[in-house]
Amino acid sequence: MASNIELSWTNPADTSDINSFKVYRFYNENLVYNTQETATAEEAAVFAQSVEDDTSGNSKLVDTITNFTETTSFQDLAVESGSWAYGVFSFNEGGLGPGTIATLTF
Repeated sequence: MASNIELSWTNPADTSDINSFKVYRFYNENLVYNTQETATAEEAAVFAQSVEDDTSGNSKLVDTITNFTETTSFQDLAVESGSWAYGVFSFNEGGLGPGTIATLTF
């Protein structure tokens, strides 16, 4: 059964050095990620690489958000049952910045 997932977050007070937020979905079948955690820029890069390396076809960059305000949200529609990890990371010319990784299973 497919479900709709809504993520929302409060952006940093100063977003002048943020061009966008990247939202990744990772098929977490082996429970590589098992908690909600703040991620450093280095951890964001590892997460994004995990998404790229996944061969299931379910993991991907699901959105790039460029129009953001104090609170931003994203909906992932018709997500199949399973274990998932979502990563939301700031992005600018220097690459991925810090963000959050959240997991869910349904």
